Amino acid sequence: MFRFVLEKMCGFIKTGVRTDKGFKEVHLTTVAKALFEHCGIDVSSTQVYNHPRKWRQRWITITRLRDLSEAQWCDDSKCIILERSPKDVEFLNVPIANYDEMHTIFSFSLATDKYAAACDGAFADDELVAFTNMIFAVKDFAQAIRDNKPTYMHPDLYNTVMDMLGFPRRVSWWR
Repeated sequence: MFRFVLEKMCGFIKTGVRTDKGFKEVHLTTVAKALFEHCGIDVSSTQVYNHPRKWRQRWITITRLRDLSEAQWCDDSKCIILERSPKDVEFLNVPIANYDEMHTIFSFSLATDKYAAACDGAFADDELVAFTNMIFAVKDFAQAIRDNKPTYMHPDLYNTVMDMLGFPRRVSWWR
């Protein structure tokens, strides 16, 4: 049943019907009806909407484990090879069930580490050059602001301003 629901949601994504906030009500209802026809299980669109929560939590754990520097990834068997904590043992050194479906459904919203620009891969060369140039431009701009701060202040300026009406007598941040 889980695989059936995930496959239906993947089918919707591949046709481009998912919004940035998830699936529309009409698509959730379609999955609920298809599940009833396939398995005879009567579920509501709300239950279909809540179904991916468990799978999303699994996906978050899987992506965290994959991004560990000591982890190795076997793309053929969809398996994380790692000696790690016992709480993550269900995802380690065994093929991950429904990995492709979880990747299709959840990967768009989990931009992490080297995939922060696009979920399909790392920065392209031209994007990397543009990003690097932007970093240098911002650093140069910040340095120009630091270089142009006033270095001279008339010795009587503070007392003159403090004697004006409307200013408090004691301003600690000025001196």
